Amino acid sequence: MVTVDKRIRVYPNQKPWMNREVQQLVKERNSAFRAGDRAHYSTARANLKRGIREAKADYRRKIEDHLDSNNSRQVWQESSTSPTTRPTSELPKVTPRWQRS
Repeated sequence: MVTVDKRIRVYPNQKPWMNREVQQLVKERNSAFRAGDRAHYSTARANLKRGIREAKADYRRKIEDHLDSNNSRQVWQESSTSPTTRPTSELPKVTPRWQRS
């Protein structure tokens, strides 16, 4: 039997949509900035913006799917951190599918 220890750093103000891909894109952008490579920094910054947009959309879809399936328990578990770290105003605006055009 093999066990692997892995440390994962979680910050108290980490957004619910922040995933491993977005964190990797942040690291790439920061390293490009420190290196002083303007072209690489520009592309890394654009990739980060795109990654954040996709991560937020994925998170929103996940919440909408829980709401559509009447699974309120999952919705509350997704947003169950303390109110000081994630105000309710940061939760995505969700429109039920029957109200969408």
